[in-house]
Amino acid sequence: MVNNGNRPTGTDGPETIKRKLEEKILPLVQKPGRYAGGELGAIGASWDGVRASILLAFPDAYEVGMSYLGFKILYDIVNSRKGWRAERAYSPWPDMERAMRNEGVPLYGLESLSPARRFDAVGITLQYELSYTNALQLIELSGMGLRSSERKEDDPLVIGGGACTVNPEPLAEFFDAFLIGDGEEAIAEIMGILEMRRSGSLSRKRALEALSRLEGVYVPAVHDPSVARIRRRVLDDLERFPAGLGHEVVPFVECVHDRTVVEVMRGCDRGCRFCQAGYINRPVRERKASSVRAAAVESSARCGYDEVSLLSLSTADYSAVGPLVDKMAPELAAKGVAVSLPSLRIDAFSIGLARKVAAHKRTGLTFAPEAGTQRMRDIINKGVTEEDLISAARAAFEAGWEQVKLYFMIGLPFEALEDVEGIADLAFKVLALGREVAAGKGRPPSRIRISVSVGTLIPKPHTPFQWLGLERSEITEGKKARLRGLMKVKGITLALSDAFTSKLEAVLSRGTRAMSGVIERAYRLGARFDGWGECIMPGHWLKALEEAGMDLDTEASRGFAGTERLPWGHIDTRVKTDYLAMELENARHGRPTGDCRFDACNLCGVCESGIGNIVRGPEE
Repeated sequence: MVNNGNRPTGTDGPETIKRKLEEKILPLVQKPGRYAGGELGAIGASWDGVRASILLAFPDAYEVGMSYLGFKILYDIVNSRKGWRAERAYSPWPDMERAMRNEGVPLYGLESLSPARRFDAVGITLQYELSYTNALQLIELSGMGLRSSERKEDDPLVIGGGACTVNPEPLAEFFDAFLIGDGEEAIAEIMGILEMRRSGSLSRKRALEALSRLEGVYVPAVHDPSVARIRRRVLDDLERFPAGLGHEVVPFVECVHDRTVVEVMRGCDRGCRFCQAGYINRPVRERKASSVRAAAVESSARCGYDEVSLLSLSTADYSAVGPLVDKMAPELAAKGVAVSLPSLRIDAFSIGLARKVAAHKRTGLTFAPEAGTQRMRDIINKGVTEEDLISAARAAFEAGWEQVKLYFMIGLPFEALEDVEGIADLAFKVLALGREVAAGKGRPPSRIRISVSVGTLIPKPHTPFQWLGLERSEITEGKKARLRGLMKVKGITLALSDAFTSKLEAVLSRGTRAMSGVIERAYRLGARFDGWGECIMPGHWLKALEEAGMDLDTEASRGFAGTERLPWGHIDTRVKTDYLAMELENARHGRPTGDCRFDACNLCGVCESGIGNIVRGPEE
């Protein structure tokens, strides 16, 4: 267990930090490359001429944070401006945290080893709820008060960003400000305010007031959530910023996604009713294919990666993906670089794309039918039929794939046991099909492997299911038991989501400001890295909830009446609440809603503020 009692003061300078790291800490911890800095592509250590600075901190291990593109984009934007400086920090693993506390070493920037308190702000990425205790770890290791109200005049401002900020209330006591939405334009405005504060033009209070006037910024000390309305910041055209990164850091330690990543588009209009990312990132904005190709070629050559990933919520929906892959894949393959498509639709077109990029490097394919019956797929607006899946699977097996992963969810609204049993039925059909195709082509049918992964729906804020609670665990566990009983078949492996982490994620994502005390208490008890199976300590959370008079199951399964003010009601993602309510009603009746890129406008509200879909199509 980490000793929370030793909080670094944050007064050590870079030379002292360097000496302690080299002599007393790094020789004794796992993966010291996480904490050494000096990577290829990182900025230098000099602070000469700095007028504003920010420490970009990721509340997870180095190899996870170094894989996150949004973090890299902000690092590049800030360091491309003369006089501005961004450095990086990541959550230390428990052995490193113990050593830092024992030696009095504060959180520091990897580039210069400067303590966090030297910076004008600490910007913490909040990408998933199970990293919340790590966010507190970063704040406390900086040598500041854990809560915003405890900080001193000259302490850095603590600013949160990322997907979880669409419900900032559980962390509102700890953060000075939150940026909701896209950060490319907003980071420059934030740095401008930090520059004025550094020059002495703004006090801490005045700086927070200035931040509160920026579109997309929520300042809990200034805004009253009962009356405020914070509109999500949206970058209307991705081409306003380059697809490639001028400051791209190549890690010392192998990362989760050890490859070049180029974003081809942002947003998704398919309208899957469970998908928070689809609703909070509207509208669809595509990049030019020429921008994507140039960035991929340049980055892979500069950084030495052997793989380029074309990133989006649904890369197969990118209108220029076919011609782009036709042109780029052979060009990169000649240099020993593969192209990967992280998200594919369930259709023959996607299999054709996968076949093109698999010539250099072939792995398994993942399909996400999400539900086991057509009735449930209509309820969640998945827009996929069993025939689509079978057709796509046949194309994959005929093209030589032998491993297919199927992703489903249970605990969906209005779900019956036969819908759950339909998951097993679909898996059996895909397995039988694979064996049939393999035998017909003279390949051993026994080599066909189907992996079935089943998650539990967590009704997230700003989706049509936001008014519903998590399904009661005794019902969900019964469904899991049924699947285990049905799927004891050679050639199929079944993975089921963990019940406790599903409930904890539900409580944190849907919570009120009252959850701040629970999060802090769990942190004080030693909760860290709750998204890591080997690290999560359920007992800490259960004790923290009990001391607050809360029950995990009750809080997780709590729903909201249609007229009730939601804890995240002050955050305006630009999708109308009335539209989400209408989509819940459509789900109840199994009515589909089309994709406004190809069908009529659904009047969700996003495009009423002067932004809209940008679908570029193939370039000549």
